[in-house]
Amino acid sequence: METIKNYLENLFSTLPKNSETKKLKAQLLDSMTEKYQDYKNEGLSENEAIGRVISEFGNIDELLEELDIMPMTHDERLRVVDIDMAYEWVESKQQSGLMTAIGVFLCIMAGGALIFVNNLVGIGILGRALSSQVRGAIGLIPMFMFLATAVGLFIIADFRTKKFKYLDRGFYLAPGVEEWANQRLDNFGMTHTLAIIIGVALCITAPLAVILPAVFSMRFFGDMGAVILLSMIAFAVFIFIYFGSVKASYEKLLKVGDYKQPVDPDSERLEDILDSIMWPMAVIIFLLAGFIGGLWHIAWIVFPITALLQEVIEGVFKAARKK
Repeated sequence: METIKNYLENLFSTLPKNSETKKLKAQLLDSMTEKYQDYKNEGLSENEAIGRVISEFGNIDELLEELDIMPMTHDERLRVVDIDMAYEWVESKQQSGLMTAIGVFLCIMAGGALIFVNNLVGIGILGRALSSQVRGAIGLIPMFMFLATAVGLFIIADFRTKKFKYLDRGFYLAPGVEEWANQRLDNFGMTHTLAIIIGVALCITAPLAVILPAVFSMRFFGDMGAVILLSMIAFAVFIFIYFGSVKASYEKLLKVGDYKQPVDPDSERLEDILDSIMWPMAVIIFLLAGFIGGLWHIAWIVFPITALLQEVIEGVFKAARKK
């Protein structure tokens, strides 16, 4: 019987995976099983019975033509993801998410490094023996180092998941993979919830780092408060990106959450690009408002606005995928 099932699997491997072909395969399996039992009851050996059944049902071209079912081309065939492929995808997606999270963290902290070094120069701890032009440029060194490292991480992160583009075209899970992915996702649920709570708490409390010094007129601590604010925001964004990527690695396999509908690779790439540049742009606006306008006490508002804007953009992409 196992031979007949394997034969049917191979026979239908090039056909579209839809309700019509699944129904046809089930009907053929029932008919072939019944015929197999009839031949066994007549005294035929197992090999003889299987041979006769396959010879009788082996050609289904006329049936497919009658039902207007066309075989898929090579490019249209969907992959079957086994447990090893699933492990590799999850590992690559999580590593990619970690690199992206570190990259965005460094982009945000590039502004913090600039403020921190400039404050050390301003109080005379750094650059005493240097000219005023050089002292003014010292802060740019760690800022550009952070940004260059971040760009490198973004490139590596994108490369890590390129080999899995076939998942965007659709796939099927081998037996046991769905149960494994569901178990992993369930076990991760509490960790993800706790991470989100910590990230939100950091975002809510971060503005106090610049509000309190402004209230008590402590200019130096106000500038350093901006560094603390950026550090807290950077950690929060790191948490959101990394733990979100871990969750997404399982959701994509299970086709749940944001992956219930087929994902357009170009749309997903655009969403990733927007997510990557929004927080660095928020930092640039924050620094300009602080350095040029002296608005450290209120410039922090750009970060909750950025968070809300990110949710709006994600909502727009989700709505577009459902259409």
